[in-house]
Amino acid sequence: MKTLQIFDPAMCCSTGVCGPSVDQTLVKLAA
Repeated sequence: MKTLQIFDPAMCCSTGVCGPSVDQTLVKLAA
């Protein structure tokens, strides 16, 4: 199984909830 990994320098965790600005699209993708 392949896994899609999205890396954003503004985020400190995979869900992006602890980043300076939460991108709702990425949150939905990670959820």
